[in-house]
This record gives sequence, C-alpha cells and structure tokens, in this order.
Amino acid sequence: MARDHPYYLHGSVNECCQICGGHYKAHQMRYQWDRIKACHGPGTAGCWSPKHPQLDIRSKIDNPSRPWAISCPGIYCVPSARDDLYTVCGGDTVSTPVLDNDNIQGVQSITFTNLPDAGTVGVFSYTDSAAANQTVTEGVTIAIADFNSPIFTPVATVAEQRFTGIVYTAVDEIGATVTANVTLDLCESPLPSPPRHNLFFAFEASDFAMSANGGAATTLGNLNYDPTKSAKLFDAMIATKNDILRGLIEGGMAPDSPVQIVSYESQLQGESEPIDAAVKLTSGAQTIFRADTDFDPIYAAEAAGGYPFGDNESDLVDQGVAYFVPPLEAADAFFAESELASNDRNIIFLMAATVGTDYPGVLQTAVEDVVDNHNAYIETISFGASTFGSPIANLEGYAVVHTGGTDNADGFVGPNLSGSDVMADYIRGLTALIVQPAGATENKLALTSGDNLLLTDGTSGLKLEI
Repeated sequence: MARDHPYYLHGSVNECCQICGGHYKAHQMRYQWDRIKACHGPGTAGCWSPKHPQLDIRSKIDNPSRPWAISCPGIYCVPSARDDLYTVCGGDTVSTPVLDNDNIQGVQSITFTNLPDAGTVGVFSYTDSAAANQTVTEGVTIAIADFNSPIFTPVATVAEQRFTGIVYTAVDEIGATVTANVTLDLCESPLPSPPRHNLFFAFEASDFAMSANGGAATTLGNLNYDPTKSAKLFDAMIATKNDILRGLIEGGMAPDSPVQIVSYESQLQGESEPIDAAVKLTSGAQTIFRADTDFDPIYAAEAAGGYPFGDNESDLVDQGVAYFVPPLEAADAFFAESELASNDRNIIFLMAATVGTDYPGVLQTAVEDVVDNHNAYIETISFGASTFGSPIANLEGYAVVHTGGTDNADGFVGPNLSGSDVMADYIRGLTALIVQPAGATENKLALTSGDNLLLTDGTSGLKLEI
C-alpha cells in the first residue's frame, strides 16, 4: 500500500505511480510495455501490467477473388402497369408521371387514347428531349426519351367532375405492350381573393349643401327613407355613400377596404385662394375606416361634441362653384398612406351641390397629380344640379343624383330618365366593373379615358359619365 507521506530509505528515491498516483520508493516502480511507470510488487497498488498477447497479432491479407466465373443470362420480367388518379383544380396544373408506378422493363414508347376535350376539360403535355413543350395528341406514339415531366393543365374555369376513360399503352424492350387507365378528379377553380379598394369620399359642405333651403327638393327617397335624416343635400350625399359602400360589399368587395371621408368648401366665383383644407371625418385619432363601418355613431359623436361633420364655417350663402383642390390633395395623401395589391384600385367620389368648378389650371394640376401618382379613378356625382360643366380632363361628369322634379319618389333619379333608378343602376355597374371578375360587367359599362366610368341608357340615349 502507498504511504500517506514519503519516508527515508537509504540509497532510494521517492517516485509517483503514473496510473494510481501513489508515492513509492524507486525499487517499487517498473516500466510497462507502453513506457508508463507504474507501481509493482508488495506494498503497492499493483498497477503494472504486462503487454496483452492480442496486441501482437498480425492479420493476413485475404484474396476474395474466384479463379473462374460463369455469367448468367438476364431475367425478363413480364411488364405490368397500374391505373393512375390525379386531382387538380381549374387554373392549376398537376404532374402526371403515369409510368412511375409501373413495372416495365426497358420501356420504349407510350401512346394515349380517349383524351378529354382540350377546350372544355384540359390538355396533357410534356417536355421533349430538346426541352420543348409538346401537347399529347390522341393516338400519337411518343418515344420514351421525349416523354419528360408530363403534366395535365385543366381549363381556367372547370366544373367539378371525375373524368375517366383515358388509356395509355406502353411498349417494352422486346415489343410487349401493357395498358392502364388514368382518372382525373377535377375541382372548381378557387375563388379569387375579394378586391380591397381604397375608397375616398368628399362631400361639399357649403351653406347651400348644409341648409334645409338647399335641400328643399330632397325627399325621403333621397335619404333612403330615413325619417331621422334632415332634408339637406349633405345628408343625401351621406346616404349615397352608404348605398355605394353597401352595394360594393354585397357585390364582393372586401369589407376591410380602407375608407376615408372628408368635407370641403365651395366658394364664390373668382374667390381668391387659399381656401380651407378638407376636413376629415374623425373618431378619436382614427381617420381611416373599414368599408363595413357603421358611420352613424361617428357622425353623432362629432355633432354631440359641438363640431358636426361638414361644418367648415363656409361664408357661402348660396350655390357657388366647387373647388376640388383640397379634397384631391387629401385623397393623394390617403392613397400614399394605404398600399394596394396589384388588382385593387384607388377611387375618389367627389360629391357636389354646385355648378361648375373654379381655378381650372390649378385644378387640372391637382387632378393630374392624383391620377398619375396613384392611377386613381375619379367619380364626380352632382346633387341638385344638371351638370358639372367642367373643362377639366379626367373630371367630366353628368348629374346622377337629381333631387328636383317629380320622378324621385323611389330614390335617386337622373334627368330625362323618368321612372328609372339611376343610382341603383350606377351602383350595380360600379360593382360589376371594379369588384366582379373580368368579363362579368354589364353591357352598359366600360372604363373610358382611364379615369371615369361610363353608363349609358339604351332607351333614351342619355349618357352619364360618372
């Protein structure tokens, strides 16, 4: 055993075992085969060990080759093919590797028969050895070297159905043939995401538009038969905005489409600039709303606070001329703040109770800015006036909401369209044009000049550019 402390032994020295760490005298230590000095003998831990014999074994090189061999002929497998099923929706494609689940030795060619009608169902295609796209043709044999990356592409709009009966025949290396069937499960084209437009409404807030005197000819029909509304042209504009938003949402527009609403002044002919900026409808700090917002409580809250929306403190006593620059500048800022996807639109609804516009040069610049910067559509809607009579490009418009006369009992009626509901036609057309898929628009409607909608009445010949 190792002592706890070194002791004196004449002619010897103290050493430490490199295995157990014990302290011993030199005569108790011995080198192992691996040059480690370890304790050995009585009175030690006995760490020293001899080299194991297995460490000296030398392996022999083995030669696995055979002195001779006989080659056997290849085994031929009878070809077999399994039926295939592929699911795809209209407007999409599906890979159709029909041979992948088959057992065909050295396949040479493939031929398809009983193909579906290309115009009503879709087509099979593949990539040939020259990387060119080719269409599978009924009964035409395709060399297997050319039959790469096969796919099926249905027509864009396809009814849900299962198409069976497609047959392909494959030929193997000795000329044997095998056939299998292909079934297509077709699903209807997925509905596109609803468009999400930026909608900007501007209401004229002149004394004329805000007074009961100005709305003397306004009826319950103009106010959506709401007896709580006052007989003002301004309230008729609000009712029109509600109709437009409801019609667009019912027609498929996204309910969360951003909406901003402002009021603006009119002015006396030739009144010098500047004029007050447009006033935004505000709820707390919010000035941009969802299209499905109930705005009535917001109007009521502003009125209760002593600041009814639309009260721009205009000095205009009578009907004057519209000055659209402030609302157009506000629309430009709104569109810059609210981003759109590629298939959505920026639309401005300018509503006025006046005749004509002022400062045509400045106004033309403001119109061009918002149209060029944001590809905006400007819809001009006149209340109680026959026409805007504007020489401004992209701002032409005829009266849509005509509150005078005897033909407005059923709501909004345009001039010379006795007994018809022009506003309802307008909203239906607007919905068809900016919400529904291409090709679903009514015959009356078309985009004109890249800006306004065109609504024509086939019976009277009256043209309404809105």
